Amino acid sequence: MTCHPFPNKWYHVGCRKNGRRKAFAGLLVESKQFLPVYTVVARWGLNNMKEVLNHRVEHVVMDNEYDCVSDSTLLWQGFEGGALGNWESKWPVCYSGTPVKTDPRMDLVPPKITRETEPHDTYSADGILDSRVERLMVPTIQRERLSVSFDRSICMPTPEQAFYC
Repeated sequence: MTCHPFPNKWYHVGCRKNGRRKAFAGLLVESKQFLPVYTVVARWGLNNMKEVLNHRVEHVVMDNEYDCVSDSTLLWQGFEGGALGNWESKWPVCYSGTPVKTDPRMDLVPPKITRETEPHDTYSADGILDSRVERLMVPTIQRERLSVSFDRSICMPTPEQAFYC
């Protein structure tokens, strides 16, 4: 389902539908085996589904050091002590370190900033984005990073809300 887990209600996120309709920031997938590449496909309906935007993100896992990955680039950051924990940076050298240029996202109009994930876009005749395909290089991270709270108003998915494959 589409939800608004962030204070900015113009920012839409795909998340797992649950009975309470609480907005969670993204999806959690649990796998019994290492997946070196996985793809997430989202279909965004506009105007009561008269228009459907397709967004395909191929995630390429860069290492197998830890047992978890996330496309939330905030979780890749390094932290030294404090309430957020003590984590080394897992930011890939192929990206500049700017989440706004790295995070996979679907835009309705051409973005005003240069994207580091080099999306391949298809536009309609009136300049509206129809589909986007992008590739994201993701590092593995410690599972405990998923419980780091940057903002108490944002809820991350819990293990009980995971998809299993």
